[in-house]
Amino acid sequence: RPETFAVFAGVTPEDKYQIAKFKGYVALNLKDEATALTAYEDVANSPVLEEADKPAAYSNIFVLANHAKKYDELIKYGEMLEAMKPQDDKTLAIISQAYYLTHDEADATVWAKKSVDRAKANGTDADPFVLQLVLNEEAKTNQALALQTLEEIAASDPSPNSYQQLTGL
Repeated sequence: RPETFAVFAGVTPEDKYQIAKFKGYVALNLKDEATALTAYEDVANSPVLEEADKPAAYSNIFVLANHAKKYDELIKYGEMLEAMKPQDDKTLAIISQAYYLTHDEADATVWAKKSVDRAKANGTDADPFVLQLVLNEEAKTNQALALQTLEEIAASDPSPNSYQQLTGL
């Protein structure tokens, strides 16, 4: 009935933004991640979203898209987060894996290398999956670099398989 919707006639972009924020918050508390993802996308796409609020909005979408296996959205918002402020190696590893799962090996390798470099800069071990992506690319192009990467893998994962790959190379 048209008169039912008359109360929504004066809804402003600010109102829609606040409603989306509230809806996302409530949905998360109810563990309804699908509704929360939609609400936070509305927040992120709002014309009234302040620059200072973008990192939180994009982070929410990044996490929820990862849980929902919506890799295109994860990649989009992950790249936006990285453009705003350098992310940690784990976030970059998730972006790399998302590219891999969307069958984009070239970009998966680019982000895997960024993740490995960030981990090294922070003095931490790189994610074994991204090291394997880097190794696969290096094995095609540069055996010396592949050997170094394989040594890193063996150091962080001293399994028989790692050492078998190392001795094979």
